[in-house]
Amino acid sequence: MNGVYYQTSIEAVRRWHSLSERRRNHIVELYRSERWRRYYTEDAFRNLMREAIQDSESWGRVLADMSGSAPAAATALAAKVAPAATTVPPAKPAQRAA
Repeated sequence: MNGVYYQTSIEAVRRWHSLSERRRNHIVELYRSERWRRYYTEDAFRNLMREAIQDSESWGRVLADMSGSAPAAATALAAKVAPAATTVPPAKPAQRAA
């Protein structure tokens, strides 16, 4: 049996990239509104954010490789969200009640 070559369509890659961007934006919104505290521990949320950022960047690279350039929508979206989306939030010091 010779090597089998599977090719994913660029449309499927665009959809996966779009989904990863929406997931990243959702996690950024959770961070900004501080709703993440209801659902996650700080370490778990930090890991979730790191994973979402890595997934989005990975699909962006795959899409760029397949299309030959950076995806326009992702570049515009990343410019809007870049400061909060590309960095993992620092740990806030615990506040003590007086």
